[in-house]
Parts: sequence; C-alpha cells; structure tokens
Amino acid sequence: MMKRKQTLYIILLPIVFAVGYFSCVVIHNKIADKHTDSIQVNLTKLFGKDIVKIDDNKCVDIDTLASHEKNLLIFWSPSCKFCRYFFQNKINSEVVGIFCFPLTDDFDYVEFFLKNHEIDYPQLVCSSPEGITSVEAPFVDAIPMFIVVDSQGNILKKQIGIDNVNTLLDSLYKDY
Repeated sequence: MMKRKQTLYIILLPIVFAVGYFSCVVIHNKIADKHTDSIQVNLTKLFGKDIVKIDDNKCVDIDTLASHEKNLLIFWSPSCKFCRYFFQNKINSEVVGIFCFPLTDDFDYVEFFLKNHEIDYPQLVCSSPEGITSVEAPFVDAIPMFIVVDSQGNILKKQIGIDNVNTLLDSLYKDY
C-alpha cells in the first residue's frame, strides 16, 4: 500500500507541476496583454508633495515629468529576481526621465541593493511623519511593471514583466 502511494506521487507530481507552470505562463501573458487605456494612474497623486527620493528626501512633483519628453515609471520589488535583472540594463536617464517605485517596506535592503549595483535612478516613496513608506499602487497588477508617460503624464505604453523589456527601452530612445 505504501509503495503504491509513492508511485502515485511520483506520477502525479510532474503532472501537477506542468499544469501549474502552464497556468502561470498563460495568466502572465493575459496580464501582459492588457491595453494601456484600461488602466488609470493618478499621477498627480503619485507625484504629489508626499513623494520623496529615498537617498536625499527631496520631494518630487508632477513638474519633474515636464522636464523630459518621455518618462519611464518602474514599479519593482527588491525581492523579485526579475526586477533585479532589469537593473542590469543601462538606461540613459538624460534623455528619458526614470522614476522607480520600490514596492516594499524593507528600505534598508533597497539602499543596500542600489549601492551594490551602482543604480542612481530616483527611487521614490511616500513620506509620512513616521518616516518613509511604500507607494500606494493599486493599479500595479504584477512586478516589475513599466509605464511610459509623456511630459503631461499621459500614459503612452504599459508593460508587465521583463519579457521584451529591451524592445520597450529601444522604443524610448528611437528618436534620439
């Protein structure tokens, strides 16, 4: 009887794994295919007076977006290996405004990660009397999430995950 159970587990385990893996791939593709006009991002709230840069506590507001023709908003988590992989890309932040939003409460690790990888894109979080907290981002379906906006804050493109992220980056710099 015991041997029969073990045999059953050995047979079922790969099947369960395959079904789970396939489901994740299908679900990820469905999320990634959502149209940009189906999301609403309140950039005025996101870039309000309570959004500050982690490294120097300087406020960032909506006017910061107006200094670039295109801006890349990156919602990421330091616990996500795909997010960490993205930062291996070298992005020209003089041409495109880059604003990162670490969705975490472990800001010590964020600072450690940024220093170790020499990442100097602005990392933005909410400021409160008690200290810094993560950004409220109910529109983020999965991480990493990239939103390209123009200087008025209009959403031009949205991408979830790192699949084709190089294509996204190339499209940001194609006019330069």
